[in-house]
Amino acid sequence: MVVVICSNEIDALRIGVVAGRVVGKAVQRNRAKRLLRHAIQPYLTLIPSGWDIILIARRPLAEAALQRVQDALAILLRRSKLLQEAHELNNG
Repeated sequence: MVVVICSNEIDALRIGVVAGRVVGKAVQRNRAKRLLRHAIQPYLTLIPSGWDIILIARRPLAEAALQRVQDALAILLRRSKLLQEAHELNNG
């Protein structure tokens, strides 16, 4: 998974999810996009507004478990300074 982050001029958080043909056929691409949408849900209230975030699916994502995707997404959001360590999700 790749995360592209850019500030926007409106006071809103916008999320885009993309899965190209490299991920697989339509079934795998749709599953990867559903996983990414579901994985970002718990973090939406923790991310400040004013950002555009694009989540780009890569091939191994179609077979990954939700918890693993959420963990990887948390690492990428912390690395980009959008999610602080104190705001980490607990398993629940």
